[in-house]
Amino acid sequence: MKFVLTFSYPYVETKYNIENLSIGNSTAKGFYLQVKHSLNQPPLKLPAIFFDVSVTKNSISFTTNDVLMLNARAKKAIEEIYLQSDCIITKLINDIRTKISCFYTLTDIVANADLAFSFAYQCSCSNYIRPQFGRYTEIVNVS
Repeated sequence: MKFVLTFSYPYVETKYNIENLSIGNSTAKGFYLQVKHSLNQPPLKLPAIFFDVSVTKNSISFTTNDVLMLNARAKKAIEEIYLQSDCIITKLINDIRTKISCFYTLTDIVANADLAFSFAYQCSCSNYIRPQFGRYTEIVNVS
């Protein structure tokens, strides 16, 4: 059985004659409804369906049972996403961990090739003293 709950705040806006209704979200409260309100306006009378009312200087926020149920469903969905992504990332890390030695070998090869290229390039650009190793050590091109 699939449980589907939809919440339409335009419906709430027309049913309870509340203007400028919007949906807000914060980490502490989750989702909630809010109405823009200024201190110059008379206080807004809310029906009993709205609870957890808090008033700030330019808005009034409140919630309903429907919003709380949707918020709980959203939290469960986020938890499920976290669990699934944790499983996928753990498997990926375990797969990479078995092949990580190849990366160390590759970086060693690239570093040695870079060093050899640097020496060859420097020797071709300048006339440096180059030792030759054999039976006898001989230094050539000494100025």
